[in-house]
Amino acid sequence: MAPTATPAPSPAATITSPLVGAPANPSNPAETPLHIDLTPASRAYVPPNPKVSAVVDLLRVSGIRASANDPKALMNDRVFRLNDLVDRGTGLRLLEITPGHLVFIDEEGATYIKNF
Repeated sequence: MAPTATPAPSPAATITSPLVGAPANPSNPAETPLHIDLTPASRAYVPPNPKVSAVVDLLRVSGIRASANDPKALMNDRVFRLNDLVDRGTGLRLLEITPGHLVFIDEEGATYIKNF
């Protein structure tokens, strides 16, 4: 029997993903959870949207729990955890909770800070 050569995959057939931790097998996405790196060093500057800034300004922060395990913020009589959707219309999410301020991110990647 003569040996057969396996052709190398063409560049068009190669699948790459810009997301960190993307699954090696795209037919089974549950194999590896996707992770989007939201650290400040990984994001390019995006100018803030005035509409989203107005939403952040109107948030009433009643209290926070800045723990290492499960930080929470009480805003507008609702409890929010990290990465919770705060405003559906603007896609505003809670990114960081510290004792002095809250950091939010919108759909475009712009960040907003709410001091209290």
